[in-house]
Amino acid sequence: MTPQPDGSLLFSLTLASTMEIMPWLLTWGAEVEVLTPTELREDFSKIAGRLAEIYGQSSRQQYNLDVLPIRGHLVAETPPELSPRR
Repeated sequence: MTPQPDGSLLFSLTLASTMEIMPWLLTWGAEVEVLTPTELREDFSKIAGRLAEIYGQSSRQQYNLDVLPIRGHLVAETPPELSPRR
């Protein structure tokens, strides 16, 4: 790891494949920027685009959520009175 002037860290490693590192990098969300290889950066761009479509302003609905930790996972439950009617 190499500290950068802006306070970020440049993390560099050699892998046989990017498949194993992708899930770990995704856990960093918007706190990570993939610089190279180009293919991995493009994959991140595609994922970010899909997430923006799902969670973007235009599709956002207003709910109050109760978030409960269950066996190491977070589960968001919408109170029944705030659930969209079917």
